[in-house]
Amino acid sequence: MENKTFIEIEYIGKIGETGEIFDLTDEKTAKENNIYNPNTRYGPTTIIIGENMILKSLEDRLKKMKPKQKQKITLKPEEAFGKREPKLLKIFSLAFFRKQKITPIQGQYITLGDNMQGKVLSVSAGRVKIDFNHPLSGKTLEYEITLNKIVTDQKEKITRLLERTFGLDKKDIQITSTKEKTTITLPTTKEIPKEAKSKITEIIKKHIKDLKEIEILNKNPEVANTKK
Repeated sequence: MENKTFIEIEYIGKIGETGEIFDLTDEKTAKENNIYNPNTRYGPTTIIIGENMILKSLEDRLKKMKPKQKQKITLKPEEAFGKREPKLLKIFSLAFFRKQKITPIQGQYITLGDNMQGKVLSVSAGRVKIDFNHPLSGKTLEYEITLNKIVTDQKEKITRLLERTFGLDKKDIQITSTKEKTTITLPTTKEIPKEAKSKITEIIKKHIKDLKEIEILNKNPEVANTKK
């Protein structure tokens, strides 16, 4: 399976040591395990091989799979999020947070500096202990993963890319194509800013070859739309 290949997958990810589910695509399973999140979009997801959308070690296994194949994959910590690093346990003074008008609470996640996110382990005696290790570091991960299909249709690739990147619903995206131009109509009645059109065009051309002119339209025919 080459880089830039679009594939549709479904999966359940569990922590090997406890069996706890940390990620999944199936809504029914989420509800059955009391981890359903109404803000999460469930269902099969599309990834692009070689674009760092999933762990490389998991992607390497997927490359060897065939459509409709289901497989159980175990990743050791060094294949997943690495081993826990003691040097990533940091202690700050409580005054440091007060100056920033932050009240650290045990168990919460805090972002500091260059987007370093850590979990507050304890708050006591004017000191705050934070763990900047990834929450899944040091864990063995177990995946039950199904490669549903390899996506080859050009229009379907564009739809899935917009769905994944911008959170759009595929049923609301309309695409028409000729040899010279691909026209994409998005589910909005407001004029789409020029910067947004440029960004959408840039992302599509990065991942999909052989596209010439791309035109981004909105559903309101009274609003003038700009070609890209």
